[in-house]
Amino acid sequence: MGDRAQVKFITESKEIYFYSHWNGSNLEEVVVAALERGNDRHHDPEYLARIIFCEMIKDEVLETTGFGIGFAQHGDVRRVIIVDCDNQEVTFFNGTIKTFSEIIQEEQ
Repeated sequence: MGDRAQVKFITESKEIYFYSHWNGSNLEEVVVAALERGNDRHHDPEYLARIIFCEMIKDEVLETTGFGIGFAQHGDVRRVIIVDCDNQEVTFFNGTIKTFSEIIQEEQ
């Protein structure tokens, strides 16, 4: 059955998707934690993308299932968090949009 969700990471009009099969319910908190940890890399898309994905897989890094990286929305995913690196914004599952700065301020 699963708890599927994705992070859609956008930069320079390009998109990459980070897929979570079992941890979709926690994905918003994972993205917030990654943005907080990677605060000094918000303007560096290559590093920020890695930080987000690493935060997703940190407890299961050696597993061969459960997570993935792709170039399109997964067919059975209905929940997608959008991380727009160019505009420094995150769109959460409920449609709320917050800037990276707002997210960091809330966490402090």
